[in-house]
Amino acid sequence: MIVSEKSNALLKAFYFMKMLSDFFNKIYLKNSQMNIEKLFGKKHSFL
Repeated sequence: MIVSEKSNALLKAFYFMKMLSDFFNKIYLKNSQMNIEKLFGKKHSFL
């Protein structure tokens, strides 16, 4: 019982981390070009 509860919590934590990572990757890949243009095109136009 205790072992299954621990493994279940670990599985949930792993799934949450994977979901968070996938979400971050989607957002990053979707917006990376736009963010680069914003950062280096407007704010750092003196470069």
